[in-house]
Amino acid sequence: MRLTTSTAAGALLLATTVIQADIVMENELIISNEVFDLNYAMDSEVEAVRQRNETQFYCIFRSKWTVEDHPEHFPKLARFSTPVLFSHTKQYTPFLKNREANYGIEIIAEEGFTSKMQEQLDQAGDMVHDYGEARGFYLNRKHYDLNIAYFPPIIVTDDHPYLSGIAGFDPSPDWFTGFYMMDTRDEYSGKFWSHFKVQTYPWDAGTDGGTIYEDVDHELEFPEPVHRITPENAQNKIFVSPMGDEVLPVAEFECILHVCPAEEPGCRKPDWPPKNGCDVLLYPECDNYCDPEVDEVCERCVRESILDPEILYYPDCCAAGREPKTGKDCAGRRSDATSLRVGNAALWVFLSSWIAFWML
Repeated sequence: MRLTTSTAAGALLLATTVIQADIVMENELIISNEVFDLNYAMDSEVEAVRQRNETQFYCIFRSKWTVEDHPEHFPKLARFSTPVLFSHTKQYTPFLKNREANYGIEIIAEEGFTSKMQEQLDQAGDMVHDYGEARGFYLNRKHYDLNIAYFPPIIVTDDHPYLSGIAGFDPSPDWFTGFYMMDTRDEYSGKFWSHFKVQTYPWDAGTDGGTIYEDVDHELEFPEPVHRITPENAQNKIFVSPMGDEVLPVAEFECILHVCPAEEPGCRKPDWPPKNGCDVLLYPECDNYCDPEVDEVCERCVRESILDPEILYYPDCCAAGREPKTGKDCAGRRSDATSLRVGNAALWVFLSSWIAFWML
């Protein structure tokens, strides 16, 4: 892997500056710049080859799949199936097996289940070092900041410095998003990245002939190669931007480095995930200014649907476009309109729960 913007001088900037760059994958099976975008990266002081302490990456999966950026046939009840993340050697490429999707990828893309992927990673032996899952979630189309999921820490080593991540779309015939062979080291300095963000695109696993989100179970007799979805090959223009000239990222994986002290192998970063569930990488310190155990610094808001956390906190419910749990409306007065909104919210929670139950 190399950064297309890197030069000898540019590489020196990595130690102190956040940069933007695309990835060029040195792999004859794929086209340069096709896999994912490294939105930014920042060097640490941790040299991979000398590191003997347990080295971990703490990552958040964040949805960028929206009706605004991907409007065609957008499903009314959209969901990301369980995102997975794992560390491995350069010899393991999860998206490809003789240019076709392996069975683990096929099942994630078609059904959203991860058990077959886990089996294949186990069978990979020493090529795969660590594995973790985040929770799948339905998209909240009103409050995008809730469309995130936290991974447990993923351990990397100098022998297993590559990260790969995958998540399936639901509903979809065989589409997924993800990245593979992201080198967590700066190739020039040999140091682990301290913080990076990878933006990912939709892919077609090539195992099902469906052409719309809800069109499932058209198994292909002869599977096609895995390929990234572009404006030129998108079925029914699904995932294509409103202008029709590009496919924008549908997700991003953002990660930060954590190194255990020598005397604490197996350590864990405190307060991960934060108690209030906020996106601490996108909004630094949000776990401090809205602590659900401290009433003065945050409000409990009315839960609008099953897409919301069961207990929802914001620094200011009204500023977030929600009703506070106090029973007052956002003008500080109890009103019939507020009562109606709260009643509708409760009804929506029930209906959403019922719909989600029967779709699982």
